[in-house]
Amino acid sequence: MPPPTFQTWFTDTIGLIKQISGILSALATIGLLIVAFIGLRQWSTELKGRVELETARAILKNLLVVKYVFIECRRSAIFPTEFSDRNLGPDETQMEKAALDEEHAYWKRMNHLTAAVLEFETAAVEAEVLWGNEAVAARNNVNSLHNSLAKAYTAYFPGSIRDAKLEKDTHEDWGKANRQVLFTPVGEDEFGTAAKETFEKAERTFRKYLLGNQKISKTSNAKGERA
Repeated sequence: MPPPTFQTWFTDTIGLIKQISGILSALATIGLLIVAFIGLRQWSTELKGRVELETARAILKNLLVVKYVFIECRRSAIFPTEFSDRNLGPDETQMEKAALDEEHAYWKRMNHLTAAVLEFETAAVEAEVLWGNEAVAARNNVNSLHNSLAKAYTAYFPGSIRDAKLEKDTHEDWGKANRQVLFTPVGEDEFGTAAKETFEKAERTFRKYLLGNQKISKTSNAKGERA
């Protein structure tokens, strides 16, 4: 077998170099794809973290407003500014006037609570998409407090006004039961304790996502500053 000529050796060498170059090019492309995939995953995580952070902030803000208005709704004292816009009826007795003033003031508070709960509901929709059952449970529990209070309003005040027209105090069992929900009592407050636990649990649920995503946000910002 004759030895390879220089031309043959040169041609084979060029072909080998091309093959190696093609392999290196393919490996470089694969490397770039891997880097891009990792970068995309990191960006996706950071983007989700920002969305969760903003959602947690919004829902906690609304939850705190609901909590504050809820406490105000149950405050026993009412002030003249809360019923000064009520139209007085003809020949109202003193007891009837007091009962109607009380009803007017408390329903104004309830309207504020309902508006605050609706704002909370709007923020909770996005939270439910992000966090599922935890957010659903928190929303349902807060709604249950609102519904219980509204139910007590609906049951108590018509009877209170009826008794006032008859010039007798509302001391029947139905009145006492609803007053325990409506107003913050001096002694034991079962409804208030349950409400406090509900709000605290909901706050813990959403604060967990707030604090967790604040760490992601700080890490992301630190990387951006170094870049």
